[in-house]
Amino acid sequence: MTSGASYYIVSRSTDKAGNAEFGPQASDIPTGVGVIVAYDTAPPTAVFNVPAYSLLSSTKAFNMMPTVWGTASGDLGVSKVMIAVQKLGSTSYWFDGVDFEQPQTNPYFLNVTGTNTWTYDNTATMAKLIGPGSDNVQFVFIASATAPSA
Repeated sequence: MTSGASYYIVSRSTDKAGNAEFGPQASDIPTGVGVIVAYDTAPPTAVFNVPAYSLLSSTKAFNMMPTVWGTASGDLGVSKVMIAVQKLGSTSYWFDGVDFEQPQTNPYFLNVTGTNTWTYDNTATMAKLIGPGSDNVQFVFIASATAPSA
């Protein structure tokens, strides 16, 4: 079986006398019999797109917050992409769409627009918080993709 492919599964019973429920050809299968299943062994992926390393300033750091965007893909497509941004420190806080105020352990995920190519619509607010005065502050960016449900 191939990940990302769909398969048609049909049961066909035969009695002790050898009489089959229907013939052996696909055209013999009655309407409404069987199910189609999608086989997916690989989770979808989402990545951030950032400027090329060679295009960064000599300090090899961002001097300003670029647009937060990226791409996502999966064997069966992508139904949803979310991001989380954590400001590291003695207490690490997650960005909640307004400020870095979520002190939880797990990522605080935010919705983005799009799936295969996605953007975070609130980059300006995040840029103000990450921008000036953030020298030597580290941030963790996480992108998460969700596969369509079967």
